Amino acid sequence: MFSTPSARALLAIFASIAILIGPAAWEVRAATDEPTWSRTGDMLLQRRDHTATLLADGRVLVLGWIWPTAELYDPATRTFARTGDPAHGHGPQATATRLIDGTVLVVGGQGAPTAEIYDPHTGSFRVTGELNAPRSSHTATLLPSGDVLVVGGGDFSQGARASAEVYSARSGTFRTVGSLILARVGHGAALLPDGRVLVVGGTEITSPGFGRCTQSAEIYDPRTELFTLTGAMNAGRCSLTWSDLPVLSNGKVLVAGGLILDSAELYDPATGTFAFTGRMTTPRAAPTVTLLVDGRVLVAGGASAGGPVTTNTAEIYDPSGGQFTATASMAVARQQHTATRLLDGSVLVTGGFNPTDTEVRSAEIFSMRVPDLTPPTIEAGIAPAANAAGWHRTDVTVTWTVGDPETGIASANGCATTTVTTDSSGMTIACTATNGAGLSRSAAITVRRDTVAPQVEFRGNAGTYQVDQDVNIACVATDDRSGLATPADCGRTAAPAYTFPPGLNVVSGQATDKADNSTTASASFSVRVTYASLCALTERFVDNPGIAGSLCAKLEAAEAADARGNAAARDSALGAYRSELEAQAGKALSRDRAEILARLSTTP
Repeated sequence: MFSTPSARALLAIFASIAILIGPAAWEVRAATDEPTWSRTGDMLLQRRDHTATLLADGRVLVLGWIWPTAELYDPATRTFARTGDPAHGHGPQATATRLIDGTVLVVGGQGAPTAEIYDPHTGSFRVTGELNAPRSSHTATLLPSGDVLVVGGGDFSQGARASAEVYSARSGTFRTVGSLILARVGHGAALLPDGRVLVVGGTEITSPGFGRCTQSAEIYDPRTELFTLTGAMNAGRCSLTWSDLPVLSNGKVLVAGGLILDSAELYDPATGTFAFTGRMTTPRAAPTVTLLVDGRVLVAGGASAGGPVTTNTAEIYDPSGGQFTATASMAVARQQHTATRLLDGSVLVTGGFNPTDTEVRSAEIFSMRVPDLTPPTIEAGIAPAANAAGWHRTDVTVTWTVGDPETGIASANGCATTTVTTDSSGMTIACTATNGAGLSRSAAITVRRDTVAPQVEFRGNAGTYQVDQDVNIACVATDDRSGLATPADCGRTAAPAYTFPPGLNVVSGQATDKADNSTTASASFSVRVTYASLCALTERFVDNPGIAGSLCAKLEAAEAADARGNAAARDSALGAYRSELEAQAGKALSRDRAEILARLSTTP
């Protein structure tokens, strides 16, 4: 020990002369809503004044005391396992701070100016920049910038320090910043909501080998990198845990106990003052103080009973009423232990010291059923999936998945598997689930099913058209369920008859509805070329009535020859018709129309 004992070293001295008492009898409790402690796997080595840091994946890194080793606690298996060894022993009273990137910065330890980084992905340590001064029983607080503020503490020879330094996660180096107004060791720190850091209490060294618990508190401002005094506590408090003190949901900071006190105070950043809050059920020095997921605070272990007697008792502080209430006791009495809140909200307590077991290897879990304030989850499954328009054209199976990880599902209504076998423009299927806390959630989906293809009709078809008539057939598509996705594609159904080939013509129509059902229909009609209809068309095309009459006369001659059965006379008359058309092309009628009439004259 250095000449000025640290706060926790003082506790160890007290404990060495304490009356030995055994730990409370182990009680196996049934799972209830009440808080419970349960034993978990033992650490590989006995540890006290060590560190326990929650990693991003839910495991906990444990290191420190006299062993130059580290181990990992896995909540999934409830066991500890060896991980890579630190490059330095660090000794007791180091700090371990998880950085923003998930690695862990380990700083100092009794008499050590060293620091290193633990990488959870590789399970190994690497040395980083050295401290500017050896430190133990200091505080290390992660700042919003990602850097770490290291404050106060001491070493073997020089007692408490007033200096502070900041570790840069980017450069891996430490640089000194403004000093504390009061040198202190075994103090507490808290990151305030506005990014400043509160430093409270601890041991103030009055002369070599002697110290007193201080009431003073200071604020570190990262913008100026300076410390300024803030309101003093109402009682001197040392033997505080040298980790971040709990910041409550209202922004106030709880400072509980001290060597050895049953009082507690709240620091209000808005006013810069401390005020007493409810008293603890027993005096405590260096308990663990852990913020729970419901906003309350677990205070466990420490030195108690009006003297240096290690306790296994625990209590919970409720900010809403400002009161402490006794809760279930630990299986093992502990001081100089750690408490780490796990991802599931339970709290892992490891190691520590008691007069019976000295440095203990055991660990235990504090669990309590947090009030379930979240309704169940409901997810719908639909098979097969609807198309892009939200329709189905087959049977549809609807399944529901309901769950509640906290209190389970008490009842479910309408949540059975349903198969939709009938068409509907919108069938609503609903599921309602209620959890064990009486909270309900409902969900509904709408299934639209259409298995019938659209209808395509051709209306107004005359069947037979003379070449001088107009074809005008109406193509109509209808769908009385999902509706048409696009207008029906019916091809060319309205045009002059002469634009269609003479003889039988077929037109087709195709339609698709929004459920992707398709249908195809067709209609047929004939185009006839007679001498009379060809004459009528000629009169329509030719601008000069005299020339039109001449051309029709040749068609009449061909018709008369045809009636007599004189094919040679008919062909001669039609040839004369085509020759006159050629002569008048570009004059009495357009060349295109002349070609149409010439082509049709081969058909009668």
